[in-house]
Amino acid sequence: MRDATLWQNAPAWSDSASPNLSTGAAGSAGRRRSVVQFDLSPVPTGATVVSASMIVHQTYKVDSSAIGVHRVMIPWEERTVAWRTFGDGGFERESAATIAAEAGVGPRAADVSSLVQAWVLGTAPNHGVLLDEAPARSTSLRSSEIDRAEERPRLDVCYVTCSDGVMNGLEAGVDCGGPHCAPCTGVTTGAASTAASSVATSSSTGGASSAGEPCADPAALPPDPVPPDRLSETGLYADIATRSRAANTREFRPAYELWSDGAAKRRFVYLPRCSTIDTSDMDHWSLPVGTRFWKEFRAEGVAAETRLIHRFGPGIDDWVFAAYAWDPSGSDAFLVEDGVEDARGTKHDIPRTEDCWECHGKLPERILGFSALQLSHAGTGETIRSLSNAGWLTVPMPGGLRPPGDATAAAALGYLHANCGNCHNDTGVATLRTRLLAADTTVESTDTYTTGVGVRPSFWETGVVHRITAGDPESSAVVRRMAHRGSRAQMPPIGSEVADAAGLAAVSAWIEDVRPPAGAASGGSSASASSASASSASASSASASSASASSASASSASASSASASSAASGSASASSASASSASASSASASSASASSAASGSASASGAGGGSAGAGASSGSGAGGSGGAGPACAGVPRLKLTQVASGLEAPLFLTSPPGDTSRMFVLEKDGVVRLIKNGVLLATPFLDIRGGTSCPPSRPASARPLVCTPSPTAEGGLLGMAFHPSYASNGRFWLFYTAAPRGNVTIAEFRRSATNPDVADTSAGSVPVRTLLDAKHGGWNHAGGTLAFGPDGYLYASVGDSAVTPYSTSPAKDLSSPLGKILRIDVNTGLGPSGNLSGAGVNPLVWDYGLRNPWRFSFDRRTGDLYIADVGQNAWEELNIEPARTGRRNYGWPTMEGDHCVASGCSRAGVAPAVEHSHSSGEGGSITGGYVYRGSAIPCLQGRYVYGDYGTHRFWTLRWDGSAVRDHMEITGDLASSLPAASFGEDAAGELYVVMLTGEVFRIDPR
Repeated sequence: MRDATLWQNAPAWSDSASPNLSTGAAGSAGRRRSVVQFDLSPVPTGATVVSASMIVHQTYKVDSSAIGVHRVMIPWEERTVAWRTFGDGGFERESAATIAAEAGVGPRAADVSSLVQAWVLGTAPNHGVLLDEAPARSTSLRSSEIDRAEERPRLDVCYVTCSDGVMNGLEAGVDCGGPHCAPCTGVTTGAASTAASSVATSSSTGGASSAGEPCADPAALPPDPVPPDRLSETGLYADIATRSRAANTREFRPAYELWSDGAAKRRFVYLPRCSTIDTSDMDHWSLPVGTRFWKEFRAEGVAAETRLIHRFGPGIDDWVFAAYAWDPSGSDAFLVEDGVEDARGTKHDIPRTEDCWECHGKLPERILGFSALQLSHAGTGETIRSLSNAGWLTVPMPGGLRPPGDATAAAALGYLHANCGNCHNDTGVATLRTRLLAADTTVESTDTYTTGVGVRPSFWETGVVHRITAGDPESSAVVRRMAHRGSRAQMPPIGSEVADAAGLAAVSAWIEDVRPPAGAASGGSSASASSASASSASASSASASSASASSASASSASASSASASSAASGSASASSASASSASASSASASSASASSAASGSASASGAGGGSAGAGASSGSGAGGSGGAGPACAGVPRLKLTQVASGLEAPLFLTSPPGDTSRMFVLEKDGVVRLIKNGVLLATPFLDIRGGTSCPPSRPASARPLVCTPSPTAEGGLLGMAFHPSYASNGRFWLFYTAAPRGNVTIAEFRRSATNPDVADTSAGSVPVRTLLDAKHGGWNHAGGTLAFGPDGYLYASVGDSAVTPYSTSPAKDLSSPLGKILRIDVNTGLGPSGNLSGAGVNPLVWDYGLRNPWRFSFDRRTGDLYIADVGQNAWEELNIEPARTGRRNYGWPTMEGDHCVASGCSRAGVAPAVEHSHSSGEGGSITGGYVYRGSAIPCLQGRYVYGDYGTHRFWTLRWDGSAVRDHMEITGDLASSLPAASFGEDAAGELYVVMLTGEVFRIDPR
């Protein structure tokens, strides 16, 4: 055990030799927090923790308060970890337990069973706990340095191992109450079986024969990547005519049922006898090669379909998904790859084989319904206890898991985990995350709570307040989407035509009881609530913009909800139910859907399923009508609408602030064109063409400022930005490669005082002043974006000039403006305070380590900076920089994307938020876009749209302040044979695509 005291702004730990720890406030020291870590090595790995109590001895307290026990997320050593490290996310913000700090002195205790269980299982690292008092009233606790052992911090653990089935106490003299369970089945006692990771194998696994010979199973089903044509050939049945199953096939059922429009289901699994399931990660089991799952569907009393999932190899994608439609005679079922509607005359639809990945492709285990949580029940079939006792699990857990909270909360959280969590999880597919983790200790620590309760969806219909509105199911987006059917607003958007009344009732009952986050109001009053990610304890994540609960894509390629394709271990569809549309029979069929909580019996269903009638009634009252209109479900269908043509190699489009009648388009050679009230004017706003050589051999205009060394060079007129007060002062800036040598140049110009449709070209006004004139050459990697940031300063992106060898790129040279984002005070021409500083540092530098940042933009609402950096040979990258962060190294030339340019490099810089590889066909030359903040496409609000010039592909994503969510390809809607050189944004926030061939398109709703 070790402990230390840490306080805010202190450079390091205090003297740990002190006999006291402190929490709360302590005079001039400010806010104090203490960290304690316990040695758990005496507890065998994988043991079931029955109880764990942390005891500290309080030595001083005037007023009562509470001490929160927070799990530490980073390793620490005394005197080496500063407070700032913890302040940036070193501990979980939600308390795992609380200690009552009462006035006076004496022992104080907290139940930390769930926390210790996660440590023992290895699902969470044991870096100790942080003790934090609220309100901060200065409590003193004994440290481990006190000579009186009885006053030292102590952890009492009662646990069960599979060696003898007897309770064991970690601390000497702790009475755990004696034996509480029967000896584990199939396990022998002895010294060897008490090792931390030892699990004696039963005859069913056959890890070794009784004589010690290697296990062999001559009857094992061979792995096969090609599914057979008939169900009778898959290995499920010994005799399909009599429905007698083959040996070694086991039936199981999940604790929380997956909704399939009321179909009755049975599930079976075949595990190769000489194998085990790798359960070292209790959140993601790894199944052995050769494993097979089957799921039978009976709809309206008729056998309609059986699905097969088979792992044929060790790769993460080495899985076969197949669906078999039963012959009307019932003699066999036959492989169908293209799906079947209304199978055998029922309302049950069989999915296409290719659709199976919609549900099963989001998690590494690829299986739904066969997991630690789902098998933690006392019902029929294989359970986590039976698998543990039989030696199938590398880390046994006979006690199982259950969702946190009371029966109502457990039923709802379990239902959402089972039906939505396969897509709504931290893989980045969705921003509402409903997957439960083994380390979850409280309702408030679950992703469902932190990403749902009190978090506003970006897309919502009338009457919706939050994704989950505490105390009010009717105004919860989750309930509205679950209650809806008939459009893409439903949850899930595919695979279900009938709603689950019982599931809706379970979720609604919990929402009625749930409390809002601290500091937030319930119901409609919490209009400004923001999302806080459970996986990001940083301060920035706590205020991140909330992303949509409706993140499921409508396209089959990226739908983020459960699909009808779920095979044997998972359902045809996830969560969702409209009580108003659910028939009594479907409600009855699903009455057990949330019924079997991890604690076991079917009687637990009162918390989850309730009665079918009650479920239907409750569901209807909680939004069964679907509300006033459909909620947004993922990305809306889009199209390109041409607004201009006949331009000469256009590269950019922008508008002055507040001017909704004018859009300015930059032509590469040096002409600024004006689109006014939708019409491209013949008279240029400004013409500063020089020519396609540097220096220009024949000036192409009266003011030959712009030059490019060749027609195919990347230089030219590249960027334009208007002063925030352009309407009154007429000031604007251009970025171009300048004659005679191709230097990258940023210069100020003015609008005509007499005609707002042309620039001032009088003497001394072309340009008015030059802010940057840097040697470059104008060939390649010029960068070229200009934009005013939310702080009022001008930002500029400059490429690294494509020097060779790459290792000599000026991107890493802080004295050079090349390969950088610059930040300039346009009134002084200097770099403002906050830029990089130091000996030899160019004072204009804001960020560095960039190759060719081809388009950056600010989110108008949040101020976050999006930088698209064109790669070299392998990776395109998108960097997302939180507002007012800056001073970042983005890695080039050491890194390309998140990968070393040279083998064995020392990694450098901030990793990109997104990368696209050339080898995959996605990446070629990234083109940065904008976060949509217009009004014409409400369901695109808050999403970043960007593309790739080289591959002609388009994507959209949402940034939640700490991570990318809902990253989806939209090439199908925006695809064009024309090369998209740039995106543009008008004054109203509408987005445009600028084609190098001369066209401008607006992105419109389809």
